Amino acid sequence: MPDHCKPSSIGEGQAGSLEGMQIGELARRAHTTTKALRYYEAIGLLVPDSRTPSGYRQYGPNALDRLAFIRAAQALGFSLGEIRGIVGLRDRGETPCEHVLQLLRNRSSEIAGRIADLETLRGELDRLAEQGERLDPRDCVSSSVCHIIGSNPESPPPSTGPRHGRTPDVPT
Repeated sequence: MPDHCKPSSIGEGQAGSLEGMQIGELARRAHTTTKALRYYEAIGLLVPDSRTPSGYRQYGPNALDRLAFIRAAQALGFSLGEIRGIVGLRDRGETPCEHVLQLLRNRSSEIAGRIADLETLRGELDRLAEQGERLDPRDCVSSSVCHIIGSNPESPPPSTGPRHGRTPDVPT
């Protein structure tokens, strides 16, 4: 088993510092904001190693690794909830590799679907552009906004397939 998939001790990625960094120093070194770090703490992604007697958060150097992981996972399109699940497995001493592989497969399938939707949309856009180039602007009637796109309420909408992240128009 590769080292990166071996179980870890509880709290790996956060504990083990001799000298703690306060939140401002961690934010500076991680190229983020203290607000983001407080948010990550609030949702369970980052836990300070300790607090000073006056209540300041103290983070060990492994917190930088945790933040780099969070940033890399976000760049892959993982939600903070998905990242929290991965981090939670690691913090419980479990290897998150199988879970991560499933998330990667799911994300890849989602992207394949979005690409197919975008290719369909591009075909529709190209078709409308070609159609628009053949139309005479003098034929545009004032009762429609633009005759290239069409504004006949009785004509069916373009068949571009499901649009991810959008609610379809529903007649009222």
